[in-house]
Amino acid sequence: EYADPIGILKSFSVSDTGLVLACFYNSIGNFSITRIMNISNLSTILDNDVWSGLGTATSVTPSGEKSAIGFPKENTVRTYLLLPDGKFDRSSFVILKENNNYPPGRFGEKVALSESGMTLAAASPGAMRDSIDVGAVFVFVWIDKKWQNTESVFYGTDDLRRIGASGIAIDDHIGLINVRQNNGRHRSFKLEVPCDDPYAIASGIEMNAFRPRCKCISGYKSNTPNGGTTLRRKIDVCIRCLSVIECGNAPTISPTVSPTLSSEPSLRPSRSSNPSDSPSYTSAPSAIPTTLEPTLTPTLSPEPSSPPTSSPTRINSVFDGDPCRFSIECKSRKCVEFVCIPENNLSLQLEEKDEMYTQISMFFVPGKDRLISTTAGGVIILDEFTMRLFGEVSKAYELSTSITVDRFTRLKCMVEIVSSWSELSICMFEREADLALYAQDQCHTVSASGEVDINAGKLMNDKTVDVRFVAFHQKVTTTNVLAEISISTLSIYSGINTSIIDENGICRDPNAETVVRGDE
Repeated sequence: EYADPIGILKSFSVSDTGLVLACFYNSIGNFSITRIMNISNLSTILDNDVWSGLGTATSVTPSGEKSAIGFPKENTVRTYLLLPDGKFDRSSFVILKENNNYPPGRFGEKVALSESGMTLAAASPGAMRDSIDVGAVFVFVWIDKKWQNTESVFYGTDDLRRIGASGIAIDDHIGLINVRQNNGRHRSFKLEVPCDDPYAIASGIEMNAFRPRCKCISGYKSNTPNGGTTLRRKIDVCIRCLSVIECGNAPTISPTVSPTLSSEPSLRPSRSSNPSDSPSYTSAPSAIPTTLEPTLTPTLSPEPSSPPTSSPTRINSVFDGDPCRFSIECKSRKCVEFVCIPENNLSLQLEEKDEMYTQISMFFVPGKDRLISTTAGGVIILDEFTMRLFGEVSKAYELSTSITVDRFTRLKCMVEIVSSWSELSICMFEREADLALYAQDQCHTVSASGEVDINAGKLMNDKTVDVRFVAFHQKVTTTNVLAEISISTLSIYSGINTSIIDENGICRDPNAETVVRGDE
């Protein structure tokens, strides 16, 4: 226990290293004194600093390297770096003030440093919005050894007045700010940053979600001469990679609904006072208190801390779509409902009019592929457009939406047969039951590398049907070689110009004659 003879304790914070940062206020002299102590010996003061005015908030990083003190009557937050001996590094002292675009509102009533110390949140519970003192939380980021204010401002609502007055916390890895209300309940704000380019998604610079930029998704790269995946200028766009090698290690994330081209998208908040169901920088939090889930993986994980002793040979050996018990067994390191799940879903592109494409996701059919054959090999999904087959293997996939196939429809893809001792079959099915009934009847066999162009309509006996399942089989003709095949850029397209030829294959022009060449 420590009782200060000079003033009343207003706030204190403790680092993981045992440093205690405590702020005391003397009302007679109207000054605050901040002391640094070690939790193992509170009787020894490592350092102090005295300020005029009322200090009500303190925050110190878990590492004990950075500190912040809030002075709401002066509308300032004061920050220091801390030296290894527990003293203030006075050469690093910085005073932060409320954004000049907003009237003073007791800025610094509560402060919070992120775990990394690279982001600072400061509550201003008296901030006005539409003439209502709903309060606001301002965010600052540490760049080039100095604090820079961002345009992220999180406002309260009519039912959440004076936001942040009772406490705030910030997680810059996921862009989350939590605030405590006077009644003890908590609310959360989530930073959502859209990108204008439909093939880009926001990604934090140096893993800081409050420093967002737009990066191209898997299979796409920047159109700049230097390539890469980051959109650094407003004129930059994401373009399709011609090969997996060209893309390199592009991020594997599904496209967002409505992305921005700017490398640092604007975060200026909306002036609307209507609460949102999903709080973001553009609006206030939901009127219904949210129950927060833990942001970190619990330490009592059901996953084993070491490989299961009963099957040590399965470590990182189970292919995508195969049975598993623990994530440590999967090559993807992800076991969900006892099946190894790939990092990315395989996709098929449907070519429509004017060379526009619709991307259709393909999902494993767990267990159903075993109706086709019993296999000893497996599949790895490299990215959403590329898969690799190893050994004797059969895998079936269900499309996220059915594709109408007629007698002219074609299926195209790139195939690389690494071993000449294997052959590939690509099959299409209308119903799930067909996976067993027509396992080999609706398939096209490939035995050479290169671009493959398949008459999909012929596989379906020249009928117009809605295809929902696609299967791949690799047959190995020798046991001496580990057979391997790569399949990429699957796409479905119409083999004819439907403005000239009708669905029955007859020329639309009455003065033209329909000519058939071979099977086409």
